[in-house]
Order: sequence, then C-alpha cells, then structure tokens
Amino acid sequence: MARDRVRRFYREHEQWYAKSLREARVERDEAALGVGVDDMEGGGTHGEWRVAWMNLGGDGGRRRLVPYLHAFEDAWHLPEFAEFVALLQPLGGRGDGREPTVDEIADALIAAGWEETTQRRNPEHEAWAEIERRKVEAAADRLESEAAKLREHAAKMAQG
Repeated sequence: MARDRVRRFYREHEQWYAKSLREARVERDEAALGVGVDDMEGGGTHGEWRVAWMNLGGDGGRRRLVPYLHAFEDAWHLPEFAEFVALLQPLGGRGDGREPTVDEIADALIAAGWEETTQRRNPEHEAWAEIERRKVEAAADRLESEAAKLREHAAKMAQG
C-alpha cells in the first residue's frame, strides 16, 4: 500500500451527528460502518463504501438485523476493497443463524490494521465549549477580584 493512502473506517451510528443522519434518511439503517481509503497527499478519497444493517424482520416477527454492502464504483478496483471483502468472508454465511455485527466487522478491520476514525464528539462544539469555559473562568476571576476589593473596603470601614 502506498504511503499516501490510509485505510480507515468509522461507526456512522456513533458519530456525533448520527441522529440528524437517521432523521434525514429514508431508509432506516440500524447501524453502519463507513469505510474508505483516504489520499493523504492530495486530500479527498480514493474510494468509499459502506456496510449498513437493516431490520428485515424474520420468523414470528423476530427482529433480524442483516448487513448489506454499498460501494461506489471508484472503490471497486482498489486492492483495499478486495482486502475488505476478504475480511468479511469468514463472518458471513456461518450457518449459525447469526449475522455479523458492527463490532465483529470493526474488530476484524482493527486486527488487519485499519484505522478507526469515528468522531463521537463534535470538534466544533468542543472548541466552543473551551471558549465558553475560559469566559466563565475570566468572569469568576473578575468577581473574585471585586469581592476582595469589597472585603478590603469593609475592613477599612470597620477600623474606622
């Protein structure tokens, strides 16, 4: 793999903006992994694909989450896409009635050296929160300074 390429994935349903994604989407995926190969030199991506879990129901109304793969055509030729499909093969068609879970696929990717890039916290919110925290600290410092001045003034008045 070229040095300018990063194999990465994220747990879409755990991203800080996941709720708004679910509300905007017509299909109601229960969970999803976004996967791709980023171009670290020029920016952008070499290709992306996604595994999502859909509730297909089942016998007797039993909930059955089944994974399916969406892949953009620019990913089809990538060796990383072939590697990804090869990682899925032992997880599918096991004959035990269980479908592969998000965690099972994520664990397989991590074991194969893929980088997880799930953003569980909004970086802009964190920056805003830090600015607000500093404002509160500055205001508290000003109030403490004013309180000290008032205590000093009250002490002088009491002496005098």
